[in-house]
Amino acid sequence: MFRLTLRILYYILLVFLALLIANNVTSTKLSHCSKGADSFGMWLNTGDVTGSEDKLAEFGSHFLDSEPGEALQFSQVWRPNNCSYHRFTKESLETVIDHVLSAKHGSKRPKSDQVHLLFMTDSGTRGQLCGIIRMIQGTEVYGPTENIICGYGPDRLAYRDTNQFVNMTFFDNKLVIHYSYTRAFVENDDVLDKVIHESIRKFKPHTFVFNTG
Repeated sequence: MFRLTLRILYYILLVFLALLIANNVTSTKLSHCSKGADSFGMWLNTGDVTGSEDKLAEFGSHFLDSEPGEALQFSQVWRPNNCSYHRFTKESLETVIDHVLSAKHGSKRPKSDQVHLLFMTDSGTRGQLCGIIRMIQGTEVYGPTENIICGYGPDRLAYRDTNQFVNMTFFDNKLVIHYSYTRAFVENDDVLDKVIHESIRKFKPHTFVFNTG
């Protein structure tokens, strides 16, 4: 009888410890990644992450809202080291745009005002831009993926037209993305220098991204 009682207490203790560990995993909140810190981490196979509730909870702790979202629909997922980061969505990106406009004008923002983003890049950086556009237009996974900047359909204009800009508007014209395919940066390229200065003067971009191979 005494041994039976000890065995029951032993199993109760094991259950208690298991619940304690599970609660600790799911309730752990990592601090927000410092600037650039989310670039340090590792790629994980999604199947390994979703293989158990504990692993999924640990992976979720690397997101500010503990929600990986559409990241789990890819074959691999990114996990930063010992910090949590924010995974952007269509809604959160529009919130950022509204914040930029409100900071500029407050409650008296004219409807005609816009946030301009200027991209002059090669095809590699265009791929990253298209990931953002795909998210804004629909979903990160399903797109749509065909437009004047992205994809391989007949509508795409921004490919080899160096120094020519194409423009796309989003969020009821609050956001304008200007893109120009730039194959390479050549020193003392007077034409490119002129295009850069003229585009900055014309668009007055909130952010200017210039990157070539």
